[in-house]
Amino acid sequence: MFGYSRAQAVGRTTAELEVYANPKDRQTYDDLAAAQGYVRDFEVDLRDRTGRVHHAVIAAEIVEVGACRVSSKPFATSPRKSAPSAKYGTSRSRSPI
Repeated sequence: MFGYSRAQAVGRTTAELEVYANPKDRQTYDDLAAAQGYVRDFEVDLRDRTGRVHHAVIAAEIVEVGACRVSSKPFATSPRKSAPSAKYGTSRSRSPI
């Protein structure tokens, strides 16, 4: 959905990839996950590699792996139309992944 290859995404955070259309949503998600250990029905706008914004509903479980916290985020997008981001426009190349 986001258009990043594995090599482009591994080791980078959602903040580095600018996945959240509104950075405050990322902080809200992080706060909920830290307080509860999970997140349910979290509605958010997410940006793909091309800058297109998609509305999504996230459900996630936080798992401790050694010293790392891993967030497993299965989610479903809504049928709401997505639109190009003004920040990115169409200057980024598209990826089939």
